[in-house]
Amino acid sequence: MEAADIENDIAFQFHEATFSTVLVCHCKGMNDRAVRRVVRAGARCVSDVTRTCGAGGVCGGCRPVIQDIVEAHQVKDEADDLGLEFAAAR
Repeated sequence: MEAADIENDIAFQFHEATFSTVLVCHCKGMNDRAVRRVVRAGARCVSDVTRTCGAGGVCGGCRPVIQDIVEAHQVKDEADDLGLEFAAAR
């Protein structure tokens, strides 16, 4: 699933609105909130997340989900940047 698909996914939006958590890394017991927190703190790739909190470093089964979270955050950052550029141009 591409990052843009995640942002448009109704289930994803519902999840974000209800503040529930989803277990991302079973091996390390890390949920999506923890991974998002690491990404907001500056992780830009799965390896950064793994170095910071350990998620994705054991069996690797969660690495695609972590990648989706990283990409969704990057898409959001790009959209925010475009919004700021648009507002500054006005």
